[in-house]
Amino acid sequence: MDGDGLRVLFSRNLKRLRASHGLSQQILAEKANISVTYLGAIERCERWPHPDILARLADALGVEVREFFSPENPVVADIKEIVDKLTVDVSTLINSSLELLGKVSDEKSDS
Repeated sequence: MDGDGLRVLFSRNLKRLRASHGLSQQILAEKANISVTYLGAIERCERWPHPDILARLADALGVEVREFFSPENPVVADIKEIVDKLTVDVSTLINSSLELLGKVSDEKSDS
């Protein structure tokens, strides 16, 4: 893999890991003590981070640096992203349903 391919792999994995942790660029940048502008440039393959920054990003995400360079089947990554979104959606739906049931129960108790 050439340098450009490695940079693309790194930026895709960085974005995927950030998203899988539910972090915005702003939050990850704060956790890694870098600017959000710099993080955005890294994710767009415009900048290549110093090894110290790689380590800080990995620490902020709770992963090993090697995970940034690990090829992953894009289908598997897409499935993980979909499952994560569905989990949040189902959780929201359950919470809304429980609130509604509580209100109906309260109204019946008041009658």
